[in-house]
Amino acid sequence: MLIKNSPLSGIYRRHSANTVEVSGWLMADDFGNPEKEQKHLQEQSVIVDWSHLGKISLSGAKASSDAEKMIKGASKINVLNTLSDQTSVAFRLTQNDYLLLSSSGNEESLLDKLKKPQSTLINQTGAMGCFALGGPRRDEVLERSTAVDLRRDRVTAGSVLQSTLHTVSCTIYRTEDLDILVHTRTFSESLFDALMDVGIGVGYDSHRTFSASCFIQQRGRMTERMWNNHEMRSSYDVVIIGGGAHGLATAYYLAKTMVSPTLPSSNRSSSVTGVLEEIPQS
Repeated sequence: MLIKNSPLSGIYRRHSANTVEVSGWLMADDFGNPEKEQKHLQEQSVIVDWSHLGKISLSGAKASSDAEKMIKGASKINVLNTLSDQTSVAFRLTQNDYLLLSSSGNEESLLDKLKKPQSTLINQTGAMGCFALGGPRRDEVLERSTAVDLRRDRVTAGSVLQSTLHTVSCTIYRTEDLDILVHTRTFSESLFDALMDVGIGVGYDSHRTFSASCFIQQRGRMTERMWNNHEMRSSYDVVIIGGGAHGLATAYYLAKTMVSPTLPSSNRSSSVTGVLEEIPQS
């Protein structure tokens, strides 16, 4: 099988990234220090290369009809809004233009749903790059990268817009935890470098700590389960509902800082860690 390269393959080589094959794409797994990269994800900001995601554009008067066949309900969303299911998300960019993102490899199943397209359909997977910007300080990076007001009270989760970041035209999709930046593949390296420069300017220290390994994947979920199964106890000091990044970060913070007054000091650290159990959402 032909292995496809990320538009950041040159960045990977220059910064000694450890790579892994993902659905036929050679993607960065980490940049040499996964623990530090995960800490940056929790405390500052990270860029993740998601260029392997499927990308399909639809244009023309019948674009909404074609989009509906691929993702149910897509024809009913308003301009600059989105609709997602378990594997894909539809962006309605104008009345007659859509961009569909899908989990890597799933674009073919979307295309199979549309045997006779009535609009101009282009599989853009190889022609477009895609970055995910995550972490609590990602807003600072965006503020210094565009003149557009991207405050979260104005651009809410689920919104999509088209803007320019460092002279590169981007489609920006906002979720609760991430900002997804879709752009022309040709400009991926220059956009990456520009975002890195901004990150360093607001207090980050290097490519390896501002870039993240694949701790986050489609729709902001962890790539693997990071909690253990335990027998249920009769009572807990703290119960955290939700298995996402924020839930895990909260559990980690409380396990490090919470002190139970009912425990002897010699037993507090290990006991507090033991009572913090993460329960995934059903």
